[in-house]
Amino acid sequence: MKPFAIAFILLLAGVSLLLVLLKVTSPAIDRTVTATVQNHVLTQSLDGNRHYMVVKLADGSTTRLVTNQNSLCPIGSQIELNVTSSSLGKANTYQLGQCLPR
Repeated sequence: MKPFAIAFILLLAGVSLLLVLLKVTSPAIDRTVTATVQNHVLTQSLDGNRHYMVVKLADGSTTRLVTNQNSLCPIGSQIELNVTSSSLGKANTYQLGQCLPR
């Protein structure tokens, strides 16, 4: 085979592998769950303030959500979380959906 053909085949195989890996690892919102806001946390850094909400999930575990000052829900309120599961591991990622009315 000519070197050009070998290089083209390797390039095609690499692009195919990249597309397969992107498809396998692409996150999608699996489900939504409700949680209770337990606490607000503010940390200061050189690039500004970071706001977090500590929430308690239905199974009793807690997690910390990154949020901004405008989307902080009151302590004790129910919130809706979008849960994204990784296809490679068993880790869940939680993102604030909305504050639920009391």
